[in-house]
Amino acid sequence: LNQNPQKAVPFAVSALQVNRYSADAIQLLLRAFLSEWKEGMSAEPYWQFLSKLYDVQNLKDLLFLYQFTGKAGFEALQAYIWDILPESVQQQLHRSTIKTGETDNEGSNFSRRPGYTHQ
Repeated sequence: LNQNPQKAVPFAVSALQVNRYSADAIQLLLRAFLSEWKEGMSAEPYWQFLSKLYDVQNLKDLLFLYQFTGKAGFEALQAYIWDILPESVQQQLHRSTIKTGETDNEGSNFSRRPGYTHQ
C-alpha cells in the first residue's frame, strides 16, 4: 500500500463507512489523494468524493476534515474546506490560534494558509 496508495482507497472507504471519524482511515485516504494531486489542480474532485462519505452540513464533520487535511499537508483541500466553514467558526478558529498559539501535531495552525483557493 505504501508503493501504490491508490490501492488503499477501497479499504479506507470501507473503514470510513463503518466509522467516519477513523483517524487512520482518513489519513490513508488523504495520502492516496495527495499521491495523485498536483500543484495547481482543483481540490473540488476530492471534496466531492469526501462529501459522499461525510455530512458536509455537519460542523463536526467539516472540522474533522479540516483538521486532517491540514495534518496530511493537503493545503488546497484544507483551504477549500475553510471556505465552506461558517464565518463565525473561521473567526473562532483564527482567534483561538492567535490567542493560544495552538498548533496541531504537525505544527500547522488551524487557520487558512494563504495562497490557496478552491476555484
